[in-house]
Amino acid sequence: MLKSIAHSHCETCGDLTTFPHDHQNDLTGLDDGPWIFPPRNKPTRKTATELRTIRKKAWATRRTKYGSCGHR
Repeated sequence: MLKSIAHSHCETCGDLTTFPHDHQNDLTGLDDGPWIFPPRNKPTRKTATELRTIRKKAWATRRTKYGSCGHR
């Protein structure tokens, strides 16, 4: 025997909904439903010394790989 899934109807549009939504233009997502694309997390900022060491290491690798000219 099949179980019926209880869905509610939206008061504004009449659609079957599995989440509450209010059709307000408040920039909270598509009709306040689940996120289509969740907000991205920004990586933590690196300090100036960390960036300096990363660049130094990258240039050293480039010099050993391609020579003093820096390109092929």
